Amino acid sequence: MRVGIADGSSYMLSCLSGRVRSMGWNVVWTAKNGFEAADFTRKIRTELVVLGLNMPLLDGIQACLKIREFSGLPIIVFGKSMDSQTLCGIFSSGATDAVEIASAYDEVGIEVLLGKMDRLYALRRGEKISYADGMGISRCDSPHPPIFAVGASTGGPQALIEILAGLDEDFPAAVIVAQHMNPEFSDGFVDWLAKACKIKVKLAEDGERPSGGVVYIAGLRQDLEIGKDLGFSLREPLEGSVNVPNIDRMFLSMAVACKKKHFGGGNLALILSGMGRDGAEGLLALRKAGWTTAAQGEKSSTAYSMPKAALQVGACSVVMELDRLPLFVKNFFG
Repeated sequence: MRVGIADGSSYMLSCLSGRVRSMGWNVVWTAKNGFEAADFTRKIRTELVVLGLNMPLLDGIQACLKIREFSGLPIIVFGKSMDSQTLCGIFSSGATDAVEIASAYDEVGIEVLLGKMDRLYALRRGEKISYADGMGISRCDSPHPPIFAVGASTGGPQALIEILAGLDEDFPAAVIVAQHMNPEFSDGFVDWLAKACKIKVKLAEDGERPSGGVVYIAGLRQDLEIGKDLGFSLREPLEGSVNVPNIDRMFLSMAVACKKKHFGGGNLALILSGMGRDGAEGLLALRKAGWTTAAQGEKSSTAYSMPKAALQVGACSVVMELDRLPLFVKNFFG
């Protein structure tokens, strides 16, 4: 993997470059400011960019914005402190992910960064896909609002904002989102989405029942399930689970609730960009339960593994690139 690294600290640059090379990857450039980082990304073939938050001329957020003018490369931003306002700026700039690294001596933070880079490096693209024709939408009267369930991982925040920002306050469905992320980022992620959306955005609470026109985020260190009468049930992650909140667990609980007729018809489930296979099994269960199921297309996915896995098991009734998804969602519930 060809990696570019930028940070205002020469010592941090040296430490990170050494650790990246120890993984067998090629550091093709280093930069001491955001302006150089953007310039090198444009001129030198690069596969992943790592940006320090605090840099002269252009900081990490500004550099990310600059790079996004001409490139869709994966970008990871790291910094000493990741409060809600900072995270909002990072995700809004188009960064793929964020990591908190206190200093060059923060072994835990650096290991987290290398782990995220390793997962990006392990990503393999799948074959080309085609759009599905039939959507099999069925609607029936129900005392509960229709559900728009979304699962996402790497690259998900940017896709989510593209879809959710266009929904109006009178959007009839309850939106329930499981986005893989570090627990400490949950509050910042909610704040970021809330500022961009017209409809209300909040963390899902145990026992709460979803309402139309609200986006519920599964966060913190727990999985989210749908229980009796559509009430949220926050559960401890299953032993050995690396995906929290777990998308399959959320989708499967919805499929069970649908079989018990807690749901009406006209529900939609969507898998967005992400690594691994989380969500494929649950999406298939929802399709069998009568839901319309969709996946983000390959061309617009930062990481195509999750949509591809869902497609391979036959879980998708619709496959669509990101630029078409906002209108599709609005028309589906219109």
